[in-house]
Amino acid sequence: MKLMVNAQQLVIENIQTIEQLLLHLELSSKIMIVELNGQIIQQLNYNNKIAEGDVFEIVTFVGGG
Repeated sequence: MKLMVNAQQLVIENIQTIEQLLLHLELSSKIMIVELNGQIIQQLNYNNKIAEGDVFEIVTFVGGG
């Protein structure tokens, strides 16, 4: 399946949900905002299915000072 993640095309297999994608990208434990096809997705909906051609923007937050 082909997806766009932060303006980069990814080809992935055996990943069906947003949660699985985040685990694959090693982002599951970070504080983040996930946007799918222009809509912000709440964490409780990370089990939603993804589809060929979906476009993700994933923004993670880093603390510091």
